[in-house]
Amino acid sequence: MFICEGEHNVRRLLASTIQTHSILIADHRLTELAGTIPCDVPVYVVDNPMLSSIVGFEFHMGVLACGVRPVDRSLASLLQARTLIVLPEVRIAENLGLLIRAAHALGVDCMLLSDIGCDPFTRRVIRVSMGSVFSLPIIRSDNLADDLQSLRQSHGFSLLAAVSNADAITVNSYARPSGGVAVLFGNEPEGLDKRWVELCDQRITIPMVEGVDSLNLAIAAGIVMHRLAKINDR
Repeated sequence: MFICEGEHNVRRLLASTIQTHSILIADHRLTELAGTIPCDVPVYVVDNPMLSSIVGFEFHMGVLACGVRPVDRSLASLLQARTLIVLPEVRIAENLGLLIRAAHALGVDCMLLSDIGCDPFTRRVIRVSMGSVFSLPIIRSDNLADDLQSLRQSHGFSLLAAVSNADAITVNSYARPSGGVAVLFGNEPEGLDKRWVELCDQRITIPMVEGVDSLNLAIAAGIVMHRLAKINDR
């Protein structure tokens, strides 16, 4: 199970293929959402003080939903993908939420996570993603290195390491191949670990003015995704 909060995110959950288990809603908000809630979803209606008491803090969003986690996807579901975002170790929930939202908006086909780092179905990630976590396919790998090797060797994916090195290929100069591309991003404090960089075929970077050596992870990833993802095919 997971918890989703706020009208916008609850609406996106209800519109997705992910199962909604139940809804807790303030009485004055029921009319707004009643037409979007399937008849088989239990709805618990309370007043505002009771809602805040249940949540455990002063809650002004008016509605919560409990969702059922989707079945884990297999690596085989990636084989038709054109652009993947790979996150070996993102530990800050806000960053993961922003990355999911940007990836969904820019036409990335899937996000591949390792078995460490943030859970994409925590409340904060869901809230920051603005519900995009319900639409973007996300896979958590038990052995990310082996899965990346398989994508490259057996399925023709190119692996790109997003780094801040001045000698890397600039994202504007990168000529993407006809096959799938998987771009690896590191976490914000340390960047992409050396072992992941060495696993990749090429390194790409974002050119910046002198005296600036890095960007916020979500901003950097957004720039790279905009350059590489299918939004540019339209």
